[in-house]
Amino acid sequence: MFALQVKTGSGASVAAESRRKTAERREFRRIQMRFQASVQVDGRKLCVDGLDAHRAGARVVSGQPLPEGALVLFHMDSSGFAAYASVRRCEKAGRGYEIGLEFLVPRNPSE
Repeated sequence: MFALQVKTGSGASVAAESRRKTAERREFRRIQMRFQASVQVDGRKLCVDGLDAHRAGARVVSGQPLPEGALVLFHMDSSGFAAYASVRRCEKAGRGYEIGLEFLVPRNPSE
């Protein structure tokens, strides 16, 4: 027979624990870096501030929310790197929105 243990705590601590577990499952190592970028969605261009990046995506902050699942064109100003991306998450953070982007690139089936 299995016993069910329930942790109690604030919503913030539960959310932090969830993010930590998600980070442990990540396939690619994130590189903490600050950068300027833009995101084009539905014919409009938004300037965003980058927080970190990796080969499969980036985390940025925007003054405006983006809908999860939206297709965007991401462009990193300093390097000229550009890629289509999908909005994986968008959460209110301070005065803006923290947005997780997943680059849409062909993947090797063996990966």
